[in-house]
Amino acid sequence: MSKTISDTEAAAAGDATAQEPTSDSNAYFTLAALRKGCRTLFGVSVSTFDGGTCGLDANGRYTADEVGQKIKDWKERSAR
Repeated sequence: MSKTISDTEAAAAGDATAQEPTSDSNAYFTLAALRKGCRTLFGVSVSTFDGGTCGLDANGRYTADEVGQKIKDWKERSAR
């Protein structure tokens, strides 16, 4: 079940679909849309999401699985 967000929020997030992401591995979303649901989707805070996705194209579109793996890899890295 996906939750619909307002057109204004979708435009601000740059998401043409105007829906929050679900765990559907075939769907692509903007980082902004995935960031909104990061606690539900990935079980991480916004700051952890930001760290894990640092370096990804902010205007790119990614699957939840791709971003989830990126965050997991980032969390497992050792601190420098």
